[in-house]
Amino acid sequence: MTDIRRKSLEEYELLKQGYNFQPKINDYKGKFEESKEDRWNRLLNNKIEKVKQNEIIKQEKEKKDISENCTFHPEINQDFLMKNEQKLNLLSLYISILNAIAIAFYNRPVEERLHKEGMEMKLYREKVVCI
Repeated sequence: MTDIRRKSLEEYELLKQGYNFQPKINDYKGKFEESKEDRWNRLLNNKIEKVKQNEIIKQEKEKKDISENCTFHPEINQDFLMKNEQKLNLLSLYISILNAIAIAFYNRPVEERLHKEGMEMKLYREKVVCI
């Protein structure tokens, strides 16, 4: 044997004689009945719940902070709101009419649609050339 290896073995024997502490190791394998997947799901669900609770607390704190510290309170004109509501109603009516026209247009036979689109493109090109 080489000197280095002999020294390391001698040191190991000296350490072994000097330290007689042997820890008691318990076998916990039988005590955990849940699988790895169940454990991950349990931990993940706990984390999700904590995040949700923190988000709720944060929102409540923000609402409280806004209600206590915000000094700006806008005055909203009711006539303005009514006019905008009427505009939105008209807009939704126009959109529904356009949707009905589009559905009617695309329910026609393909040949008829292509002919109409071709004619529209021809008229458009003639307008562009004339300008």
